[in-house]
Amino acid sequence: MAEAAVDKRRITIPDNYQALIVFGHGEANLRAIEEGLGVRVHSRGNEIALDGPEDRVAQAAEVLARLRELAERGEAVSEQDVAYAVRLARDGRA
Repeated sequence: MAEAAVDKRRITIPDNYQALIVFGHGEANLRAIEEGLGVRVHSRGNEIALDGPEDRVAQAAEVLARLRELAERGEAVSEQDVAYAVRLARDGRA
């Protein structure tokens, strides 16, 4: 049986305020992505490291891109926004 390809990806959010919005209070948004998509998500400063199956890492990167778009427009990111983005990514509609 073939093993799923593993991928590692780093994403940097240059703006500190946007990073706080994307990460969520106590990094709750990152934990929701981790749990919802089955990837490992770690942050250090403004950098996010994703690690896991290739398709799931791509989905997590897409979710983070959507959240970053909200942050760039100055919008707050709610738990519902994160859950919706995760659901879209899992369903292949991201």
